[in-house]
Amino acid sequence: MEATEPPDAAQRTATLESPERRDDDRLLPSSKVRRLFGIGATTLQEWDAAGILKADQRTAGGHRRWRESKALALLAE
Repeated sequence: MEATEPPDAAQRTATLESPERRDDDRLLPSSKVRRLFGIGATTLQEWDAAGILKADQRTAGGHRRWRESKALALLAE
């Protein structure tokens, strides 16, 4: 069985993006948001509960996701 080549970055991006979707509106998992702010998991959960940085979505498994644009806007403040 012959191995297939993985798609290059341009192909992956084209597949994931729709015309109305902006790059900075992608959803980030908590690990990326925590790394962006240099905070721990408990702090991020507290920020969500306090409304400082509310999660935009929860997965079926209950994991929080944040819009990149919202996280970057808070970081710029």
